[in-house]
Amino acid sequence: MEKENLIMQNFAFDVMYENLECSKIPLTGQKPVGIIFGSHLITLNDSPSAMNWEAAMDYCHNIKIGGYACSAGNVVFWQELMSDKKKRLLDILLLRCRGEALGRMWRWTLSEYDRKHAYKFSPQSTFPFSLDFKDNGCHGNYVRPVLDLENLSL
Repeated sequence: MEKENLIMQNFAFDVMYENLECSKIPLTGQKPVGIIFGSHLITLNDSPSAMNWEAAMDYCHNIKIGGYACSAGNVVFWQELMSDKKKRLLDILLLRCRGEALGRMWRWTLSEYDRKHAYKFSPQSTFPFSLDFKDNGCHGNYVRPVLDLENLSL
């Protein structure tokens, strides 16, 4: 029975903690900072409010994990996530780590289309990617900071 409980507690993905340790098993007394999906760390929460694209890029850049600045993640990364059948498990784990599920809202990506437009995505939309004006007035979009781990030496 004890072994079954331990298996039930294992995470579907590695979780990174404040000390940069990663584990699929909950670490007692450690605070999670994000979920590792592929070669990226997805932070637990969105920006506190919707904002224009430039403000969203600044917001992400100011989120530091292990001294490294986050970004909004490029379209290629979010496309991989949107096509992965494990997306539901990711949402469950985000909630389990006291974060927010990706849910339905639109979020900015790092990817620009031109000087006036950038891509945004919504995980549960029929068409998950769309263009929006970077400076879209009072409407804006949220952003989920991610850290590209590929070129880091953690």
